[in-house]
Amino acid sequence: MGAKFDRGFRHFAVTLLTAIAKLKFNTKRVSTEEVTPGALIMCNHTSVWDYANLLYTMYPRHDMRFLATSVHYDKNKVVHSLFKHLGLIRKNQGSNDLQSVKEMMKASRAGDPVIIYAAGMTSFDGRQAWEPLPGIGSMPKLLKTDVFVGLSHGSFISAPRYCHETYRGRVDFELKRLYTAEEAARLSADELQQGISRAIRFNDWDWQEEHMVPFRHMKNLKNLSRTLYMCPACGREGEIIEKRGRLVCKACGMEARRDRYGFFSSESPACPKRMDKWVDLEISAIKRELEMENFALESEVTLFSRPENTTEKYVCGGKGRLRLTKEGLVFEGEETLRYDLNAFQFLILSDTNTIILNADHKNIRFVFEDTRLITKWFFAHRAITGIEF
Repeated sequence: MGAKFDRGFRHFAVTLLTAIAKLKFNTKRVSTEEVTPGALIMCNHTSVWDYANLLYTMYPRHDMRFLATSVHYDKNKVVHSLFKHLGLIRKNQGSNDLQSVKEMMKASRAGDPVIIYAAGMTSFDGRQAWEPLPGIGSMPKLLKTDVFVGLSHGSFISAPRYCHETYRGRVDFELKRLYTAEEAARLSADELQQGISRAIRFNDWDWQEEHMVPFRHMKNLKNLSRTLYMCPACGREGEIIEKRGRLVCKACGMEARRDRYGFFSSESPACPKRMDKWVDLEISAIKRELEMENFALESEVTLFSRPENTTEKYVCGGKGRLRLTKEGLVFEGEETLRYDLNAFQFLILSDTNTIILNADHKNIRFVFEDTRLITKWFFAHRAITGIEF
């Protein structure tokens, strides 16, 4: 199978995903500009379906080259092969990866648009999960090309990461030029980093308050308590349970109902209307905890690891205790592992029971026995590193 097969396979996949975007998410083009050859497209990252919404917006083009994280690229040998035929560029998530930069430069020079989801991960609460990764501002200068931004609105509500379900309502997509190649050349990498950061910031709940789009099956709250783990009324953590259309605190009895627009209502005045405001309460509580000298999160986990840049199976390293402090991560079990904060960019969550770490040329997995507060680990690390939202 050669280049001709890859082009045909890519065209088929783009056509299929474009149809899915329209039928599954009711995607709309709200503004588009013609993308120039070899352009760099920086996108916000609202859900795992963002790429389908971009493909719909750019259809019938099928020459786009997406940057894909190693977590998805190396899932298994079949996925690895499919991604290669589709022209996806592999990126080691949470670490520096010069090989992916070389592949992006090669693709751009061949005239293919290069698509980067600059935050490196999907949204947890309807806002960006992380600031654009270090080095993003250097990419326009390396590729010497025009820079566009692709913005999804409503995609998080359509396919929130906490539940791996989809709710049909509407997704609005904007595609517009941010800089010409000449404009980018005149700016410093820091100025480009800041400009891209401003351009891709989003909040699906601001968009929803303006448009009030009804979404189907909003009563399904599967796994929402992993993100909204703290009761806004009594402050207890890990006591929220999911019932049909409601979140209920086992400790104090607070109930929050979700309507078809994704907003909450409750008899308790402490309950926020919006998911992002609920998360803000959790972040504020974490910041108060961080004022304590002995701050630490601890959990019983099982360690798995494998060499970096491989599809090999993970090898179990036994059970142990994992700690997150203001200095880094420590695992104590059959072996002791220590990672300072500068050893990795961020924690990668599976949204079920696993935290993934790319460091020391290894892919490390920590599988949690108690998953109720697993998202708190991510929020805590984000607060420790000073990322503000």
